[in-house]
Amino acid sequence: MRAAHWEDHQWKAEWADKPTRFRTFIIDTGNHPPGMTFPRTACVRLNRLCTGVGRLRFCLYKWGMASSAACECGAEEQTVDHIALQYPIHKPPHARPDGSGR
Repeated sequence: MRAAHWEDHQWKAEWADKPTRFRTFIIDTGNHPPGMTFPRTACVRLNRLCTGVGRLRFCLYKWGMASSAACECGAEEQTVDHIALQYPIHKPPHARPDGSGR
């Protein structure tokens, strides 16, 4: 039995065995949110992308761990948006100069 499955089974068993006044307020739907089975490293990376906090020069500079927030490509700040949308290395090889596709 996988650890996640065992934990879910153990939680349900304990929930059923122990009477509690909160049971009427907390309903077990049996559904897990999307991504619940992702490895922890993937969840951490996705969370960092969504929040814009991570090992980017912008954050490191803000925390006093880098001398500047500038990206090595020459941009003023290295942020998640810059890396995902503007970083020259990640542009498709046949992209138009205006940044659009074909």
